[in-house]
Amino acid sequence: MDAKASSEFGVAEAVLMENAGKAVAETVKKEVSSLSEAPQVVVLCGKGNNGGDGLVAARHLCDASLDVKVLCCFKEEDAGKNTAEQLKKIKKSSVDFLPSSIEKYLEKKSIVVDALLGIGVRGKVENPYSGWINVVNRCGHAVVSVDVPSGLDALSGLPCGISVKANKTVTMGLPKIGMLYEKASAYTGKIIVADIGYPDEIYDMSQSRIEVMTPAESKTFIPKRFNPSDKRSYGHVFIVSGSSLYTGAGIMCARSSMRAGAGLVTLGVPESLLAVYQSRLIEEMPFPLKEKSHGILGFKALPQILNWTQKADAAVIGPGLSVDSETMALVRDVIKYSTGKIVLDADAITAVSENIDVLNFSGAETVLTPHAGEMARLCGCTKEEVEADRWGLALEIAEKRNTTVVLKGARTVIAGKNGTLFVNITGNPGMATGGSGDALAGIIGALIAQGLGSFNASVFGVFLHGVAGNIAASRTGEISLIASDIIASIPDAYRMLSSL
Repeated sequence: MDAKASSEFGVAEAVLMENAGKAVAETVKKEVSSLSEAPQVVVLCGKGNNGGDGLVAARHLCDASLDVKVLCCFKEEDAGKNTAEQLKKIKKSSVDFLPSSIEKYLEKKSIVVDALLGIGVRGKVENPYSGWINVVNRCGHAVVSVDVPSGLDALSGLPCGISVKANKTVTMGLPKIGMLYEKASAYTGKIIVADIGYPDEIYDMSQSRIEVMTPAESKTFIPKRFNPSDKRSYGHVFIVSGSSLYTGAGIMCARSSMRAGAGLVTLGVPESLLAVYQSRLIEEMPFPLKEKSHGILGFKALPQILNWTQKADAAVIGPGLSVDSETMALVRDVIKYSTGKIVLDADAITAVSENIDVLNFSGAETVLTPHAGEMARLCGCTKEEVEADRWGLALEIAEKRNTTVVLKGARTVIAGKNGTLFVNITGNPGMATGGSGDALAGIIGALIAQGLGSFNASVFGVFLHGVAGNIAASRTGEISLIASDIIASIPDAYRMLSSL
């Protein structure tokens, strides 16, 4: 993209570098402004273009009157052309070349800017770079990486022997494919995509099937409110849930559907548990389903559920349902005979995994929301095999089974039956908590009911879920975050995205 911008569109490399460095500086300044006391900023530069970006960032941070120190992992005479040009523009008094020890510069509170190695790194990272990366990872300071964490392979997402573990990565133009893999998230931290002035035509030349939703793009997916309208204007979600041990799952799913904007939500539960649900639901409406035995749904409920899947705008089946053999067979019959729109979550995925061919015989428009263990059952492989090929297996199931697959994880992937794959980069580790998946299923169901197609509802639903999780974590911290916090933060997530 750099080469095309320069050779085909006349955008000078120096302009791209200036824009890249400014974007990094803006991210660092936001970090500094969030602190009660301004720390020093230590910028670590390599001799290539990545180091040049770092030098531009350092210059802008100096102009903002911050305490900046630049440490160069090379001799001055070895600097690349663009990096050498940037060295001329910065105060030499703030620059140290190949210092004997970088630890001494990190003894006081600092923000580290990692501009050592870029996307061109190949093979194993050697000294002095590997030694500097070790120090960065041990220092305990916040780290902002430039374009890609130093030492991370931009294609595979694996460290080249060793890689910086950043809190944030400011990547230029587009995310690098390797950065989107789940294991890479431990190195990239939060990914910030910077517009550095590539012409639109360059983006259009990309042949990649991999997509990432940005906050600005997500705004267009927010369901609209209009006058005149009533509660039925915004969709009715029917949820099949309920077993005596897992009543909370269905309640969280229903509540998240309401918060995500569904006009009506009905929660279908075993008839003997109706009083339990009535005491805990307010806006959501419980509906008694015929049961096989106390708290367990069976074939008697099939006509009721099929009727609901036809008259509701979307159905969610599975949260807290139980894996009783007759319940599992009931779920497969619902899929087989329904022509509605159905999100299959949790125990419903277990039912599908016992006879996945049912998806091909269904007239329903389906969405599957497995975690890695459930995906392994769907694919007939191990969880480790799923983790090794998350994108490929998600696409395989989606295309082969004519469905949308939402494979949950630190980098949730959404695979469409047409071969498109979205990778989600919102969210945080605090969301790895019981009920988070139930909330996601409810959000996706609500968005489908409000008129988004199943695939778009899945992509935006995962994005919105992650944004809500980030807002919740900012209040509670990641350790104390629970699923109810995510649900309670959905309104703030909508407000934030609407304001962009």
